[in-house]
Amino acid sequence: MNEDHLLNYYLSEKVRAWLEQRYYAQVNAQATFDHAIHDPDFWRGPAKHVALFSDHGVVHVRDVAHQILQVLDAIHGVLIPDRARHRLDFFMRGYGVMAAYLHDIGMADFSAFGRAMHPEFAAQAVFTPEFDKPVETIWAENCGNVAWRLMTLSRVGALEQAPEIVLRELLALSACHSKSKVPVAVLNGPVALRALMQASVGTHLRRLYEQQQAVKGKAIDPSDLPADQPPPPLHCYYADFERESFRWLISDRAEVRELVQDAVDTLRALRCADALRQRGTVQKTSGGYEVFVNQMESVDDNPGFADLVLEQLRQMDVAVAARTRTVPSLQHASDLERNRYLEAAELDWDLSRRQAALDRIALSGHKTETIDPAEGFRHVKLATLRTGETLIEAGAPASFVYFPLGDGLRIIPLGGYQSFSVRAWMPLGNTGVIRGAIRNANIVADREVSLLIIPKEIYLRHWHNPYTVAELKQLLSAGHAL
Repeated sequence: MNEDHLLNYYLSEKVRAWLEQRYYAQVNAQATFDHAIHDPDFWRGPAKHVALFSDHGVVHVRDVAHQILQVLDAIHGVLIPDRARHRLDFFMRGYGVMAAYLHDIGMADFSAFGRAMHPEFAAQAVFTPEFDKPVETIWAENCGNVAWRLMTLSRVGALEQAPEIVLRELLALSACHSKSKVPVAVLNGPVALRALMQASVGTHLRRLYEQQQAVKGKAIDPSDLPADQPPPPLHCYYADFERESFRWLISDRAEVRELVQDAVDTLRALRCADALRQRGTVQKTSGGYEVFVNQMESVDDNPGFADLVLEQLRQMDVAVAARTRTVPSLQHASDLERNRYLEAAELDWDLSRRQAALDRIALSGHKTETIDPAEGFRHVKLATLRTGETLIEAGAPASFVYFPLGDGLRIIPLGGYQSFSVRAWMPLGNTGVIRGAIRNANIVADREVSLLIIPKEIYLRHWHNPYTVAELKQLLSAGHAL
């Protein structure tokens, strides 16, 4: 069973697809630069804008849904009490995937208000008419066996509410993924948890926001507040919300207390799964951009050592030194990439052609104005990749940066992200070189293409000069004006 089919086993494919397109795909769409440049908040502080946050889109929710299944396996009988199979496999897993799919739907609102209130947004959303059909599908298809368990409890008179309402309340508890909004002491106390959930579901989001900001002693910027919207139509589900809602959380029936224990322990697993979400060099932003920082260590052990040796040689014998040159270290390169570089042709371009190449590369967004067309192209080679050949293998050391001279390459990222074609003159492999990390994608040739190969040492010394925040704003502003 592949990963997608595994999730479908616990949550209807129709519901998953609806949640992904309705909410998480909107996060991805809004996190692109094309969208962000229209957001005044981006211009006020691009480095802190949500578009550059780690991924909270479609890949993220799938990842957390898979992670919660692994977490439940890891903690079962170790950090949480051992369960019978009908509780772990036929309830907690299914409920966990559902809660995972709901936990970040509120992140589709990119405002400061939306980010702050996304846990409560999800709690309220499941009581809106928009969720009627997804909830009905979960019930009718008995996703994760959750409906069967609730119906069984209802048949023996253990539930004081309609089981369909309890299902919505279970889904609303996805808000408990937030450790700041639902402290562990509240999660551990059914009475306190019930009170918090009643407030989260039954209070206007704007009013909740105002209350929470007041507790933090923070002033509210009126521009952060959305237009006032009515709370969900709770009268459709409750005659007396305060008395009826979430009563199962404080039930004294043994079988319902088991339900509470299973739900709460599943939410603990969700909090862990969200914290253990995909990170490192594989993860991207919601807009699909690389997330990375410069490596702290220098290239290899001592990149200047060979130059020091050459200088000493020059002092001892000028003639021998004149016939000697240092070359970039290939010590940690993969066999595939090292052999390609060694077999590649020396670059014989004159300075005008090199400058023309830098001008083309600049159009891809790479900063080239400080690159010396003489020194920057020293040890750069030219190679041709044939159709079907692999340029970069995921997991290999990052030892070269490539610039394709034409279209025809395709990137296949790790982590569940979609593959995409590469345009001519776009830098490839540079993020791994900058981070000092292993490759996080495979790159293959869909057709023959020529490319420049730049050793890591040369790239970091002559080519790596990132934009400042001010320069990035200016660049994006100019593109926006066009």
